[in-house]
Amino acid sequence: EWALSKQASILASANPDGAIEFIDEADLDLADPRASEVLAVYTETLSRLGRHAEALEHSRAALARNDRYPPFYEIHAKALEAAGGDDDEIQRALERAVEIAPRWPSALSALGDRAAQAGDIDEALRLYDRANAAAPQEPESAWSAIQRLASRAEGGPIEEMTQGDVQGKTNADIDLRLERLLSRHGTHADAAVLLARRLTVQGVNLERARSLAQRAVVFGGGAEAASTLGWIHLERGDPEAAIAPLRRSLRMVPDSPTTQFHLGRALAQTGDQDGARAQLNAALASGGFPEESEARAELARLGS
Repeated sequence: EWALSKQASILASANPDGAIEFIDEADLDLADPRASEVLAVYTETLSRLGRHAEALEHSRAALARNDRYPPFYEIHAKALEAAGGDDDEIQRALERAVEIAPRWPSALSALGDRAAQAGDIDEALRLYDRANAAAPQEPESAWSAIQRLASRAEGGPIEEMTQGDVQGKTNADIDLRLERLLSRHGTHADAAVLLARRLTVQGVNLERARSLAQRAVVFGGGAEAASTLGWIHLERGDPEAAIAPLRRSLRMVPDSPTTQFHLGRALAQTGDQDGARAQLNAALASGGFPEESEARAELARLGS
């Protein structure tokens, strides 16, 4: 069943109708707990196709056969959510999964998401921490907790929070959680980027910030990792080293005004004033980015 679920999952991403046909032809008993991974792919694919009644029929049939198996409650909750089902029923399904298996990480994490969406960040963090304690080998719940802490803060993006008792405590918690996550999951690119940015904003240990950003680039951090690496090179006084990662980032996300601004700065500092003006003007054409006033000042300094 595990191999079949993987095949079906791969097929579903490109051909959802084909995935349904593939599972139907396998003639599995989808209410058997041993087929739960296949059932999960099957119901999620039916939901993607808008066949919500069928997805719910299968999830309910599985629960009717085995109401002590936590994955079936998760599958049912996802089918309900996709169908726009009753919110209380979704909550009850996830809570039942945790009641049966108190250390069931995915259900705990799903409940954490719901608590966060309801605005109860403290409860969300408690649930994410329980999920992380139950499955420390998986980084998702630890990363979710860090992201939710960001929503608690006031005054902008979390890397910009530097003042106030509440913000200070939140920042300290974020830093601690990032360090713990990266100590266990060193290839987590998003966490590496975030910690690199925070260290750079704080103006401490720029060499470690550079190393973290470089790691994030290597491990698939994409445009944000490359942009962060270029920015850190600038902050370390090495504009020549900044140019390549900034250009790389813009090849992936061509219309990022922040990256264009940093590239404009790097080009200006290495003597390419025409290139700098082009990047700064492109950034300002987008508008609405945090460094907009700095970009205008830099462009004015360069002159026309």
